[in-house]
Amino acid sequence: MTQGNPPQSETEPQPGHDRQTRAAAQPTADGESICYRVLTAVAEATGTAPTDLAPLSETVEPDALEQLFTPTGTETSQSAAGSVAFRYEGCIVTVYADGRVTVEHAES
Repeated sequence: MTQGNPPQSETEPQPGHDRQTRAAAQPTADGESICYRVLTAVAEATGTAPTDLAPLSETVEPDALEQLFTPTGTETSQSAAGSVAFRYEGCIVTVYADGRVTVEHAES
């Protein structure tokens, strides 16, 4: 995973990011949903406003994604393991059990 300069705005695509991988969303303790982190990470990586993205539900089942990676009462995000990856908006999105979301532009 590479880290670059943050985008100048959410709607300006970044040069050369057609092959770039970004750690676009990190685990948070403020209660952000996993689906929200996916949408904002993809929006940042593609230079698209979140409201202009296709509905996430056309690609994955949002409730299942939330249930899969929401810590239970006895489990913390640091003790969870696993990941799920899917294609969305021309990208490969990977959601990790610890809450990280990475976005990589898919090669055609």
